[in-house]
Amino acid sequence: MLDRGNIIEHAFLKVGDPGQIYSDNRTERYNIAEKLLDNILDTVALDTAFLFNAVTVNLTKNANSTNEFDEYRYNRPNDFLSMIRYSDNMRIEGEFIYSTNEALNIMYCRKIILEEYPDYMKNYLVLKLAVELCFTYTAYENKIQLILAALNSEKVKVMNNEGLVINNVSGG
Repeated sequence: MLDRGNIIEHAFLKVGDPGQIYSDNRTERYNIAEKLLDNILDTVALDTAFLFNAVTVNLTKNANSTNEFDEYRYNRPNDFLSMIRYSDNMRIEGEFIYSTNEALNIMYCRKIILEEYPDYMKNYLVLKLAVELCFTYTAYENKIQLILAALNSEKVKVMNNEGLVINNVSGG
């Protein structure tokens, strides 16, 4: 299980600042790192390049009748963030998904908390936070290119670990 303090600690170590390691007396930089990490978690969860928070569901029609476009209306899942795999003949409008298919299944990214992230995402999150720290504090900017290269390499590693996904599959 991933730990917020551990990720922040390792990100500060990556940028070369061991003085920011967590203690009971949190520094201003540590508090800012926590806020940056929250934003990163939201952004990473939306990224359809990753599958760790993906789920495939069969949607239930909202009603058996169709609208003026011969589409059935389905409720969008409550934890829906972004679409990964879907049918050609569907669209999202507000809280609903419309499709001409009588049966519809989708694969989407869902909202999850940090503790649900898989362990293999730790290094990616550490590097992502380290990059944000470099952009936030000019004292770390000399590390940005090295950390960005490591981040890109880690992203490829995670994607290869999870396997490839096809973004659009016909027929539901």
